[in-house]
Amino acid sequence: MARGCAALTLALLLPLCPWAHAQPLAAPTQVRFVAQTLQHVLHWEPAEDAPRDALYNVEYRLYGSGNWMPAPKCRVISEFSCDLTNETLEPTKRYYAQVRAVSGNRTSAWTRTNAFSPREATLRLAGVHLSVTGNTIHVSVQLPLRVGNVTVSYTELYKHSRQYLVLVNRTSDHEQVQYVCTTETIVISDLSWGEQYCVRLQPRIISRPNPGIWTEEKCISIPVKDEKMELISTIVGIALFIFVALVLLGTLFICMYIRRPMGTPAVLKSLIKQSTLWAEQEHFSGGGMDISTVRSLSMCPKDTAQRARLDSSSEMALPVLDEDCMVHGDQECLLQSARLGEPGLPEAAATGR
Repeated sequence: MARGCAALTLALLLPLCPWAHAQPLAAPTQVRFVAQTLQHVLHWEPAEDAPRDALYNVEYRLYGSGNWMPAPKCRVISEFSCDLTNETLEPTKRYYAQVRAVSGNRTSAWTRTNAFSPREATLRLAGVHLSVTGNTIHVSVQLPLRVGNVTVSYTELYKHSRQYLVLVNRTSDHEQVQYVCTTETIVISDLSWGEQYCVRLQPRIISRPNPGIWTEEKCISIPVKDEKMELISTIVGIALFIFVALVLLGTLFICMYIRRPMGTPAVLKSLIKQSTLWAEQEHFSGGGMDISTVRSLSMCPKDTAQRARLDSSSEMALPVLDEDCMVHGDQECLLQSARLGEPGLPEAAATGR
């Protein structure tokens, strides 16, 4: 009877002992990063035999560092995901994360991810902005920008080899055209007037295998063609072309006129000639001799030789002309030559010498 009471008492007390159910919990499974550009979310699955009241703790650390840090927003949570974007923003770093289950005083082992880099995330865009000019659509790519502990832009993550696949769909007949662009400003021209077009984009990185997510499709309409405005634009364009051509031709003619050799005008030649004659007259009139006298005396050697032959019978020795008469032709020599043959001239000449 005493043994039966002891066994019954032990059976009643066993559930109250903490060590009786202290077996560990099963660890979470499939712990991994599900990341899009600047959105890094850790996901996991509960173990098959995990209790319904199980909670979870998350930690992370840098690659190469041995210190695990608790995620501030993911301590003792019931969800199966944790946003670690702010903790894993550095583009050049690699990160690890780990999760364990907690139920009462029981905990599971940690389950860790593989190394993760922000540049491995699936590519996404923040949005697309469309505008129309005539029959041309202007597409402005809106890139994601994260402002948290660190501000990181899409262009910082992927500085080179950015591409955008552009799909343009005409709604009237669903005709589609694809373009590949490398800039964030895209121009789609020569579209049909009066039609509606829908546009969506997919980002790509040529040097990386990252998949890209298509943006939400946006539509915009091309206005109906205005014939009057087109005619006015054509006329204005032609007039502008003619004006520019005339300005260029006028400039060319002016340059040619300025650079061509210029002859002396006839009026200027006449004035120069008259000025020369006046100067000669003034010069010789001042010396008491006119132009006719100068011209007659310019032949002084010939006249002197003739006078010598005529006077040879008188046996008068005529003076020899100074060499300066032929070289310099100065006025004094000319006067001496003019006086040859006059009475008393030899004596004067001799006296002068």
